Amino acid sequence: MVAEVLGRLRKVAEEVISKHGGIVNQFYGDGVLAAFGFPEPQEDGAIRAITAALELHEAAACILPLPGIELPGMEIKLHSGIHSGLVAVQEGDHIQGRYKLTGDALNTAARLSDYANPNELLVSADTFEGLKPYFDSDGIRTLKLKGKQAPVDAYKVKNRSSVRTRYGASVSRGLSTFVGRTNELTLLEDDMQSIQNDGALFLEFCGDPGVG
Repeated sequence: MVAEVLGRLRKVAEEVISKHGGIVNQFYGDGVLAAFGFPEPQEDGAIRAITAALELHEAAACILPLPGIELPGMEIKLHSGIHSGLVAVQEGDHIQGRYKLTGDALNTAARLSDYANPNELLVSADTFEGLKPYFDSDGIRTLKLKGKQAPVDAYKVKNRSSVRTRYGASVSRGLSTFVGRTNELTLLEDDMQSIQNDGALFLEFCGDPGVG
């Protein structure tokens, strides 16, 4: 029965992780090591990784230990850890996985996973700080992880928020006041009023690169 459950869990993991642009590097026992951001770089790799982990937790909870039979009190519960950073990548083998990955980022992610409770996803603060608007999380926690001399700050991430874009994230943080463009803003407001009164109007904005 255990082997069958693990087989179904691994199948679900491959589907969910690949769906979000990651790769399953290695299965070991009842664990899975997934990576995002290579071989092709991903600007939003951390968001993809967290989203995939949350979805995988939900999918695992739906796996019945015995197909078609619900057993009260028996539920598949995952615990996960996510961290980002510099990782050295080499071709792997059947022991090391698809790739041989080395680096402190890998070790930190593993320790966060070990520390997490069942149904818990821990993401390092270094990875999560810029992503807060995209997810709902508990407050920051300072953890003493095995094998780490310095404490590691991490967040318990619970689910996705309603934010899906950078603009939405900026709005949730609070937009900066528009300053130094009073004349331009007045012209824009007049044109917007003209659109409401007279119909369609074509506007073209020009500026040097980097002015926003």
